[in-house]
Amino acid sequence: MDFSEIKNMYTEARTEERNKISRFFSKQADFETEKPAAGSKNYSSGGRLIEKYDLSNWKWVCVKRNDVHFFVSLQTFDRDPRTGNLHTLMDRIGVYAYVGNYSSVDAQTKMMTTNIELPLDDKKLNELGQTLRDLSECDIYKLQAQYEKVCTNHRLV
Repeated sequence: MDFSEIKNMYTEARTEERNKISRFFSKQADFETEKPAAGSKNYSSGGRLIEKYDLSNWKWVCVKRNDVHFFVSLQTFDRDPRTGNLHTLMDRIGVYAYVGNYSSVDAQTKMMTTNIELPLDDKKLNELGQTLRDLSECDIYKLQAQYEKVCTNHRLV
């Protein structure tokens, strides 16, 4: 088996893990689920890369509960507090919670790292579900949702 075959098997395994998350939340009556997503196969960094890069192994699912959106990522960011080095923790679930519009900058800086790692089983999926339920009940997100509604209703910019 060569590297490309192993890489393809890994990508397929991550796709199945992402689909487990999507199926889990689609069966939860208190969540809305969007189509699972992945990065572009032809990423060019705004045209800076001569050879396109395959980002399709970068996978996520978006769900919503009580006006709180959750970007559930199959990889999360970590900044080492001692060195300041930025790391991507592959196969560790990360959660970016937000109200209103998605921000890729905030997703990088405000993504929360869970203790949930792939592969997923029912226990880990239930833990993830409860984590998102608890986050959606936090006052900070409820207040942000209220703020967003006032801005929308009064057309504030």
